[in-house]
Parts: sequence; C-alpha cells; structure tokens
Amino acid sequence: MEPSRLCLKRILRRGIKRGQLPETLDIEAAMALLLSPLLYGHIFQKETGAVQYDFGRHAAESFWRSHCVGVNGPEPKNSKRPPRDKALRSAIKARPREGQG
Repeated sequence: MEPSRLCLKRILRRGIKRGQLPETLDIEAAMALLLSPLLYGHIFQKETGAVQYDFGRHAAESFWRSHCVGVNGPEPKNSKRPPRDKALRSAIKARPREGQG
C-alpha cells in the first residue's frame, strides 16, 4: 500500500504546485478520501468476484469536483495548466494498477 500512497501524495503535491488544488489541502485527508473507496471496492467486490462499480474513477472525479481550484470558473486565458478534464484523466492514469504497487 505504501507505494500507492507515495504516488498519490506526489500527484496531490503536483496539483497544489500547479494551482489545480488549494494550498490548504490536507494531503493525508485527501489520500484517505481517495483511497477509502478503492479499499471498500477491493474488499466487497472480492466476495462476488465481479467488478460492479469503478470506485477509483468515481472517487477521483468526485474529489476533483470538490477540491479543484476554480472548478466553476473559466480557465485563465494565459494559463499554462492543462485543461481540468485532461489533468483528471492524467491523474487517474497515473495511479498504480492492481498488482503494480
């Protein structure tokens, strides 16, 4: 679990540095919010053996909508940041897959 936590911590810090997430973000609480649904899914989907819900994607999307800086406002015209939806897809793709970490 530790490699996943370290990777997620780097992603969150990068988001803060880029101005995509608030500087006041509690990284430990953010990691708990993002990882808890994954653990829940891992534990309870194991019982049925079927993947019924993409907990990781939905957790990341909900977190992004809740914590993204300026989510309801337009991007600055001179912004060098990637568009929000592209940044979210990158964050989702960057997370380790099962068996990789």
